[in-house]
Amino acid sequence: MKNIYSWWRPLFAIARVTFQEIVLDKVLYNFLLFAFVLIGVSYLAAQLTFIGQDRVILDFGMSAINLSCGVIGVFAGASMLAREFDRRTIFVALARPITRLQFVLGKFFGLCGVLFLNWILLSIIAALLFVSLDGKVVLTTLYAFFFLWVQSCFLAAFGIFLSSFTTTSIAIM
Repeated sequence: MKNIYSWWRPLFAIARVTFQEIVLDKVLYNFLLFAFVLIGVSYLAAQLTFIGQDRVILDFGMSAINLSCGVIGVFAGASMLAREFDRRTIFVALARPITRLQFVLGKFFGLCGVLFLNWILLSIIAALLFVSLDGKVVLTTLYAFFFLWVQSCFLAAFGIFLSSFTTTSIAIM
């Protein structure tokens, strides 16, 4: 039991530092603001339709969540390891008794935490706006919201994977 705990402890320490590092990045707030504006536009676009206002808000809201979380996952994931090499902090981290797998998984879990925070904020706003126009939130809608977060985590994992052996710009493409 002690061996398992000693393996996970550095991983979550790296995840916590990564989470704090990404939250302090100003690019995150630009994407989040863009998603909030897109959700606000969904309300205006819904006012222009005669029928299916809830459908317009749901489509725009899910598109905003998909774009915001996906772009944050790709950009932050692809530049994460390169930033560590540029600042030479990876050498300090790997001088500790941690493996490379722990380091990369810690970075990934930290990014997934940021994506979860972004996803939960945007999902609550979109769901409240959807319910405000007498839309009924069914289980399928909740599944769709959940799988948007799963998709952004896969995009982040793919970005981290590509950035481990290519440059940041190629990994983003």
